[in-house]
Parts: sequence; C-alpha cells; structure tokens
Amino acid sequence: MSSQKYFFSLLTTTLLFTLTGQSSLAFTITPDQTQRIKDSDGTYKYEDYYELRQGVTRLDAWPDLNPDTPFPPDPRRNLNQGQVVEIRPGGTDALLGLLDQRFGNFWEFVPKGDLAGSFNVENYFACGSDFRCENDGRGVSNAVGAFLKLNYIPGEGDPTGNTVHWIQRVQSNYDINENYEVIDDQVPKDRLDIRPGATSPYFDESYPGSGTNSTRFIDLPHLQAPFNRTNHYFYAENYLVNEVPGGTTDPQTGVVKRKVEIYNGVRWGWENTFTPRGYYTDIIGGGIGGSPSGYYPNDDGTFGSYPLGFSLPFFGNTYDSFYINNNGNISFGSPISAYTPDSGETQDSAPMIAPYWADVDTRGTGTIALRTDIPNQVIVTWDKVGYYNQHTDKTASFQLVLRGPNYPTPLGEGNVGFFYKDVEWETGDASGGTGGFGGTEAAVGFSDGLSSINSGEFTLSGSQQPGINRIVNDYSSWLNLPTSDGDEGGCTGGSGGGGCSSNPGGGGLGYSYQKYKSVPESTSTLGMLVLSAWGIVKTLKLRKNK
Repeated sequence: MSSQKYFFSLLTTTLLFTLTGQSSLAFTITPDQTQRIKDSDGTYKYEDYYELRQGVTRLDAWPDLNPDTPFPPDPRRNLNQGQVVEIRPGGTDALLGLLDQRFGNFWEFVPKGDLAGSFNVENYFACGSDFRCENDGRGVSNAVGAFLKLNYIPGEGDPTGNTVHWIQRVQSNYDINENYEVIDDQVPKDRLDIRPGATSPYFDESYPGSGTNSTRFIDLPHLQAPFNRTNHYFYAENYLVNEVPGGTTDPQTGVVKRKVEIYNGVRWGWENTFTPRGYYTDIIGGGIGGSPSGYYPNDDGTFGSYPLGFSLPFFGNTYDSFYINNNGNISFGSPISAYTPDSGETQDSAPMIAPYWADVDTRGTGTIALRTDIPNQVIVTWDKVGYYNQHTDKTASFQLVLRGPNYPTPLGEGNVGFFYKDVEWETGDASGGTGGFGGTEAAVGFSDGLSSINSGEFTLSGSQQPGINRIVNDYSSWLNLPTSDGDEGGCTGGSGGGGCSSNPGGGGLGYSYQKYKSVPESTSTLGMLVLSAWGIVKTLKLRKNK
C-alpha cells in the first residue's frame, strides 16, 4: 500500500514540563498507525507467531516514555503496541552522549528542533521465521526481526539534499562483531548503529546498500539461526540530521569541527520471544520412563531387541522389535555399534532412525530411558549424555518418539518425532573431534540401511556439518516414515513441534545480522508548554581405534 493513501494526521495533545531547551511543536507522522495495529496486508503487521506459536515477534517501540531512563528496561513497562513514536526533537541526552563520546573531538552536534514537514511510515511489520521478510527487493528467510520504511517529506525551510542524513541509536541484548557475526551474550548494549570503525555517525554512510537516502530510511534488523529461537530485543531511536558549515574550532588542535544539526526523530523496534518445547514427554507429562532391560552406562553399547508393541512397516519391510544403540539411534533387524556417523542415506549397517547419531558415552554422565506405556507408541530418550572419552563438560539431551500405524495421530504431527533440549556437543574424540567439536559431526535422519541413496530416506539440513548442535538445540519436529519402497515419507506440517523442515529452526547453518535501519526525535521547553501537536506513529567413520 503506497504512502499516499495514508496521508492524514491525528490531532493529539501534548504537555511538556522541562527545565531547559526550546519549545517543541510536533511535526506530522502518517498514517495513523493506531487504526492499523492488526493489519496483515504486507504493509503493517504488529506481530508474527511462528513454529506453532512457540515463538512470536512483536513490534515494540522504545519501552519508556523517555529513552534516557535506566537500561535494561523494567519488564513490567507499558510497551507502545508497535507504533513508531515521536521522540524529543534535537536528540535525547543518551544519544548526544554517545555521539560526543565517539565523535566529539572532530564533530559537534547541535539540537535544532522541529521540522515543518513530516515522516510517512510506508511499511512497518514484524518478521517471524516462518515467512520471508521482504520489501523493495530486500529480504531474508527464516529470520526474526522487523522491517521499517520511513519517508521524509520536507516542508517549507526544511533541509534537503546530500547533506541530510540519519543517525540511529540502538539498545539490544545482542551485538555484532567486526565480521558481522552475532555476539549473543545477552548483556544489554547501548550503541550507535554504525559499522565498526565507521568514520561518521551516519547510518546511511555505514549501510549504503540499505536503500536509505536523504528522503528515505529503510532498516531490516534481524537474527537468523540459531539466534532466532531465543529471546531478543531491538529498540531504536532514529533522527533526521543535516550537516552544515560553521563548526567551531578546537582551541588545542585548531581543527574545525564538522557541525551536525539534529531535527525530529522516532523510536521503534521489536521483541522476539521463544518458548522451547523440550521433550515430547514434557508436553504430555509422565516423565521419560526408566532404563531399558539390560542397560548399563557404556560406550558404543547396543541393547535389545525390545518389542515395539505394534507392527511397523519401514522401507518395504515390517518390524515388531528394535534395538537401542547407545550412539544416538535405534535400528531394526540388527544392532549398530558404529560411533562415527556415516551419511544417513548411505549407511549400510541396518535400517536406522537417528535423532542424533554421534559418539555418545554414558560412563561419565547421562542415561538412556525407554517408555512404552502409551499404546502404539515408543519413546526413547538420551538424557544429558556425554561424549567419548567419558567427557562430562558438555552434554546432549534428545528424544525419539515412534508410533505404530494404529496410533491416532493428531493433525500436524507424524509417526516419528525428534525432540531436543540442550545439545552442547557434536563429536567424540575418536571421530576426530576435540572438546566435542570438529572431525565428523553428528547425523540426524532415517535410512533404509542400504549403501545406495533411495527414495524416502531423510537427512536433516546441516547434518554432519559444523553447527548441527545449534540447529537442533531446543528444536522439535514431526516426520512421516516411509512405509514401503518408493514411499517418500519425510516431513509433515511446519518446523518446531508441528512438523519438520529440512531447514529447521530457520536459517540452516547460516546466521547473520543484516543492516537496513530507522529515524529521529524531539526537544524541550521552559516551564509548561504545548497543547497542540500533529499526530504520531506506529510502525541461524573416519575410524580410529578406541
């Protein structure tokens, strides 16, 4: 929907009590976003649920009336319901402090006050990881975040041309390093939104490919796998600024400072909340069960066979029993003791279902549990298991649910489920790894036990690649096993507890934080002032002998 359709304003009353500064008459922000809070037509979308409502991304502007309040914000705060909201013209104290700290030796920043023109929120929408977040040819798949496109419409006497820029301050609980990799330490960050090493404070000069220019601000801050499945926030205040001649001269260096006038701005942002499902047994209750008959702490052990309690058609054969293999899989017809995973589709030991085929070692920590109390359903859990050689510094917790033909499968589920809690390692020492990583990484999927690649076999995207532990961490999916030769089997429903995806959790192995960003703010007055204002806005076996 074009911006022209929404040029109207909302009359509002604002009362400002301040001790210093200039009077402030708010400029116009269009359209009236309060009327569009539930729209989902691609122009405005307040919230987006994904992975069967395990996750939700919501538009939320700066969490307090004054962005200078202590950070991190109080979780009991009143959020702004997704609006792009005007803030103090001329820059908040916190923004001015960041600018002075970073650029004060060679730049000066002058609060200027209100524009005569307006900002138009052309697009503002939340991005969940179940759809491609895209606009104007820019986009990203399997990511959480938000897209904002803001147009600056100059009024009489307002600055125009290539001296007009945008400056943005961000508060978030993640950051990016110099290689644009996500730093996810959950420590609150308060920073200027510019590239590391930037020589100017301007957003548009740091991110020239964003589409931002002197009359338009575009931003698409987002997180991909594995970070899209954790709790994050991104709050921004964005200002329109104009660089002008006449900067002061530093008395010590004799350098003439670059002078920047700061006009109006807005605050905007998003929050992502994800609630991991954990084990399937956490959902249905009743626990993970007890140790299978004959089980003991071991390395590379196999146990069984155990009765399924039903007849299972699988790749053209029918089975009524199975083996539990210590190394993260079950098999049919014969046990499998291999500790270094082969490609799931070409392994030729026996038909296998592998939620996490890797070199599990339970001699130091962890156990395997079996639960068969529900008719036509078997649940096998590898709970807090370590890796070879008896390492306990990292563990992995994962669960396999297997159902027979007579199980009343709910809509959106399947006859096999993979469920994961914390998965902290990928490789044992004898598979070429060190400290749980490197060498031949874990494999996830199911296969017919033949060396050829055949229809119906399934390998999770990222299997046997670095980062597989991050992909499956706190992940769950339902799949359909092939029942006969030629049966495709595979996924049902969507990723994250209601089906599966070859690119689970969003983003496969890749994860990134890409830049395309937002706008300006407002100043103060002495005593009491202003009873009129024009509206505001909303918008990631190489065998060795053991």
